[in-house]
Amino acid sequence: MNIRKISLFIFLSMGSLFVHGQDADLNRSSRTEIQLLDGETITVTLTGDQFVRQGALSPQGFTLVDAPPGLSITSVDATSSTTADLNLVTTDFDTDYDYFHIIILDSLLQLGGNLETDTCALIANVERAVLTSSPMPLTEHNIGSSGNSAYLDINLNGTDFFTNNGNDLVLSDLTLINFPSGVVKDHIDYTSPTTADKARLYIKYDPALGDFDGDITNAALTINAGDLQYSTDTLGTDTLFIQGFSESVSFNAGMSYNLDEEHLDQGLVVVDLLNDRTTITGSLNVSDLGLVNFPAGTSIQSASSNGSRTRITINLAFDGTDFDYEDTDGQVRVKGNILTWNKTSDLLTPSGAITITPTPPSASVTGSSWLREFFLDTMSLHLTLNEEEFTAGT
Repeated sequence: MNIRKISLFIFLSMGSLFVHGQDADLNRSSRTEIQLLDGETITVTLTGDQFVRQGALSPQGFTLVDAPPGLSITSVDATSSTTADLNLVTTDFDTDYDYFHIIILDSLLQLGGNLETDTCALIANVERAVLTSSPMPLTEHNIGSSGNSAYLDINLNGTDFFTNNGNDLVLSDLTLINFPSGVVKDHIDYTSPTTADKARLYIKYDPALGDFDGDITNAALTINAGDLQYSTDTLGTDTLFIQGFSESVSFNAGMSYNLDEEHLDQGLVVVDLLNDRTTITGSLNVSDLGLVNFPAGTSIQSASSNGSRTRITINLAFDGTDFDYEDTDGQVRVKGNILTWNKTSDLLTPSGAITITPTPPSASVTGSSWLREFFLDTMSLHLTLNEEEFTAGT
């Protein structure tokens, strides 16, 4: 293919150097992505040559070089024998193209030979969406379930929403990325932002849809391209940090008492919640708590939560069923349905923290008020067993 490098008036062919007077000039030194997205007309002016005709020319007769992948020619109109308007359109691009130029194929030129224009820089418009939150940072505990306590602010750079205040936005236009499964979109506030490059999305957290115990460092949003003026691709925001909490329950040995066989019917077990709290204060439903590996015959008589909802006091009942072993594996189960955040599972106190001690069997002997050898044959002894019984018939 013979290509004439017009800006230097050089023609290379078969290793020889030729100088010609033909030239093809682009009418500007640069174009911006925003101009191209809106549909830009670029004019090519010939010197020393002419187009084969005026009027419509085939876009296939023009080859774009060093151009964004989405740049294309929609139509060409030769307004005179030496000028042609090329109507260009592009999709989004984020990299500058400093040496964009066009090769005009010889089939469109009277003198023949492909003709190369001078260069024109195509300047990218790099769109960015900055994401901030309130509260900052977001945590598992401060997002809230009402849909009015936490929100995400979207601040656009390099593009705008199509209408002022983002009124065209609907919830389906925004997608939560890497947010906890229990966090959902609630509503868009159209009144707080005051310009076309801002929007506010309120979110809420339903722990029943999913608890999260670890921090999240890459939460983000995506915005549909159809809601943005200067982007043909979905636009992702930068990332947010969301703090998670690991919930647990522990045995409070200092406040618990009567955890032995003799006094177990008046036993008291106190447990403390870490990073969680009960949904109510005061009396709790005993069915929402459980005793694990306690001696047979032990049950919960009543339970209550303190004012801060972080401490549960359990009053035990015991029917006297005998046990002779030390129980070191007792645990208390707190069901998720009475917890504020850990709703997808139950919490158990650590194994080995609660010990229930048995009362060892013993026997005591009492005799007559006085025992003398002379009367011994008529005296009696009284044997009393504690935590044991005689075998029937003995």
